[in-house]
Amino acid sequence: MPGPAPPTCGRRLSIPEITVLTHWHWDHSFGLCAVNGFTMASKQTDARLRKMAEWAWTPEAMEERLRTGEEIPFCHEHICLEYRRPEWIQVIPADMTLEGEGTMDIGGVTVRCETCDSPHSRDALLVSTGDVLIIGDAGYEDFYELDRQYDKGRLGAFIEKLKGRAETWLVAGHEKPLPRKDFIAYLEGIYHEL
Repeated sequence: MPGPAPPTCGRRLSIPEITVLTHWHWDHSFGLCAVNGFTMASKQTDARLRKMAEWAWTPEAMEERLRTGEEIPFCHEHICLEYRRPEWIQVIPADMTLEGEGTMDIGGVTVRCETCDSPHSRDALLVSTGDVLIIGDAGYEDFYELDRQYDKGRLGAFIEKLKGRAETWLVAGHEKPLPRKDFIAYLEGIYHEL
């Protein structure tokens, strides 16, 4: 039985017409099957989604991917925690893919999307509204290839990319919005410790 409804703020947000995936990892892509509206991802992200769409989500198939290294223990554990019935997982591709840069008008606001390599994954898609840069998990460590570590070269290149941007604010995947310069300082601290 659901609990009481949360308080409202006096207005309702509309259902998004466009959803952009920042990278392929399950916690950012498995909900795509429930999205109403147009979806976009990088070509690299879409290729991963198409591959995962062919996977079986039985306990045996999941254990086999874990055994072969196609899946990592951290994500396997969290997928099992998040999905009581993993066989219901439906991975689908995006409606549109992007390689390089592209822009779109979303009602008076120009949004610029740009694909890039990042410390977290090779298929990052950055989204800019001019004053706000959405990076998803791009600034975090690499869970799949480096067992939750940073590659110093990729991190340094990503820091330089962020320094060359003009946005004031930055939104990372699991953080509150913060000034872009503060996130750069945070990454530089990690970089100097590597």
